[in-house]
Amino acid sequence: MSLPHTLRRTLRHATSIAALSLCIVTAAAQDTGSDQPLPAPDIMLILDASGSMWGKIGDQYKISAAQEVIKDLAGNVSTHAELGLIAYGHREKGDCADIELLIPMGSVDVTTVAGAVDALNPTGMT
Repeated sequence: MSLPHTLRRTLRHATSIAALSLCIVTAAAQDTGSDQPLPAPDIMLILDASGSMWGKIGDQYKISAAQEVIKDLAGNVSTHAELGLIAYGHREKGDCADIELLIPMGSVDVTTVAGAVDALNPTGMT
């Protein structure tokens, strides 16, 4: 039995997100053999903001889901962590080199993260 193309693509996206989450959790939970607390991880988020993000998963646009997840993550990251954000495909249609550092690696500011992701309007291509 073959899965429909959109379901296969959705499963690939979900698997990628799960793998990324696992990497972050695994890096944060590594045992150093010491009683000292682990340093907070540095997290650089890379967001696909290309035109394909106007596709829907169920009733929700992919870009809306991604924006919610990033804002939620920013609100739940350790205050000692550093976070940055790169987006691609959001400024020029047809420009595969449309990559922008929106937030340099630094202290997490939830308001800045929310403003940056909410301002994205997917247009380009990946």
